[in-house]
Amino acid sequence: MPHHAPQPITLDAIPTPHPLDPLTGPEIAAARAILSSAGLLGESVRVPMLLPDEPTRSELAAWAPGAPIDRR
Repeated sequence: MPHHAPQPITLDAIPTPHPLDPLTGPEIAAARAILSSAGLLGESVRVPMLLPDEPTRSELAAWAPGAPIDRR
């Protein structure tokens, strides 16, 4: 059993300073929990890079500091 067990989080509670910022630790943990619960992580699975889909230009242009954005 791994010693870094995923912790439940809600993505609404994670502040996002800018849509193009790298994923936060809690966002990475949430992605890991999703993959794990779907049975996609195992002993031999390695994820060398985990990146969000960038927002479209129109989504980015419409974004204002403090406004929520869909981190996919």
